[in-house]
Amino acid sequence: MSNTTHTDKTSADSIAVAFDYQYYYFLFKVFSLEVGQSVGLEVKDDVHTELSNNIQLLIQLKHSVQTSASGNSVNLTTLDNDLWHTLYNWCEVITDAQDDRKNTAKQIDFVEKTYFILVSNKSYTEQNKFIEILNNYKIGSITHKKAKNEISKITTENKDIQKYKAKLLSLDDDVSERFFNHMEFDLDNDDLIDKCKIALRSKMIPEENINDLFKKLDSSIREENYTAIKKNQKIIINFDEYYKKYRIYYDQARNTDLQIKTFSIGLPDNLTEQRFIQHLIDINDISEDDIDDIIEFTKYKLQIQNNVSSWLQEAELTKDQLDDFEKEVIAIWRNEFRSKNRGQMTEKEIQVKALSIVDTLRKEKLSISSLQLDTQHSNGEFYYLSDNLKIGWRKDWEDKYSG
Repeated sequence: MSNTTHTDKTSADSIAVAFDYQYYYFLFKVFSLEVGQSVGLEVKDDVHTELSNNIQLLIQLKHSVQTSASGNSVNLTTLDNDLWHTLYNWCEVITDAQDDRKNTAKQIDFVEKTYFILVSNKSYTEQNKFIEILNNYKIGSITHKKAKNEISKITTENKDIQKYKAKLLSLDDDVSERFFNHMEFDLDNDDLIDKCKIALRSKMIPEENINDLFKKLDSSIREENYTAIKKNQKIIINFDEYYKKYRIYYDQARNTDLQIKTFSIGLPDNLTEQRFIQHLIDINDISEDDIDDIIEFTKYKLQIQNNVSSWLQEAELTKDQLDDFEKEVIAIWRNEFRSKNRGQMTEKEIQVKALSIVDTLRKEKLSISSLQLDTQHSNGEFYYLSDNLKIGWRKDWEDKYSG
């Protein structure tokens, strides 16, 4: 196992990853919801699921940034504190007098309808004596009494683990027997984002739309959680609520028509040196100091470029369809350009007409394939064509800019 300092173990990065690990498992369970089920985050456990048959799953999430010499996640060992602390927490829940589970009958009733699951990116190892004992008990190789006896033989100098083990062994036998039967380990669980996307795929979402749907749902649910926390509300999502609020996201993702996607955009270094910006500056639509407008117009241009590139790459749009779209946009521009530029004009008139053309075309709503673009993306297409010298605003734009 790689050497890790105490500072590394408790660093903000490690804590953030552990929190995200918990959140994305919660998100996976939300994406997997079925009728009559609900999922909670940090309510009954790290994550819990209530099924329609009155069964609940209490799920502890343990993430480690530690890696083995081979670069893989470390193993969940026999004396792993995460293991024993989890067992202790569950025992405390089972015997919680404040939740009316002081007597054995109530504890049995609770455990019979509860499954306890430890989820971790740590790896399974055959050397984990506790899991070996548990598995042997579950398949009937050893009795419950033998299992408890074997667990009692696990020794350590660690005072905390000694306390945790003592709590486990102190459970009433009838409770302990049911607890062992309902205890599960889900290890080597590392890429939870991929797990979330697989869950979306199982809902018959087209492959090319899964990433975009995931981003939308992730963003919206994160915001909902943040709002709930601020209001001191519990984070619990049931199927009916989720269906009502998010069904439209799934409907949109299942739509095989073109879909506008939102991309993270890196702006070019020299914003004002873009050709389409220079053309707008030249007709006094904007000045070099109008940085906010320049950034906004650049985003419009890049968003439509990125969407078109994505549609082509994912075979959602053909090159012929794109060519037809550009021809149609240029035809719209040409009609407006001709109507404004008949006869001889002074320089001032050229400027006025150029501004009028820009103002008119900014109101156009363009369509590509079966998708009507919004104003931003329509504007972006005009800016893109201007940037590539396929259209212009001044009457003399071809002579002025072609060199």
